[in-house]
Amino acid sequence: DGSPSLEVSWTAVDGSGITYTVWYSTSSGNETEPPSGALTKSGITDTSTTLSGLTQGTMYYIWVAAVSSDGKGPYSTRVSETTFEAPQQIASVDVNRTLLIIEWSAPSSERTIQHYQVDYRVGTSGSWNRWSPNPTSTSVTLTG
Repeated sequence: DGSPSLEVSWTAVDGSGITYTVWYSTSSGNETEPPSGALTKSGITDTSTTLSGLTQGTMYYIWVAAVSSDGKGPYSTRVSETTFEAPQQIASVDVNRTLLIIEWSAPSSERTIQHYQVDYRVGTSGSWNRWSPNPTSTSVTLTG
């Protein structure tokens, strides 16, 4: 849907039948317990998950706990991560019928950008394509 996401991972705990629950919030709560109203993602059987549908340029606080048939274990120590802001001032320059240049300004985030993801489609009903390789500069040139 184009909204930011965060990848969260943790170390497994010993035991069988263990699942994990992740709590996340824009409120900091305290180091060892999320605030009431924190969003949850539960029933996770792996040691990582993606939190999606987040707001760009926002700090999220995250806690994880293991869950077994005996109940929920203690919360992890809180960690925090900020989502990226979207690139700004996206513009296209239609050079001719077979060449299109798309340019944008880097977001104002202080985080280092490794690359951009550019998704595009031809017309309004065509399938979406992902530009490859992911550009490291603030423009791409589409031909064809």
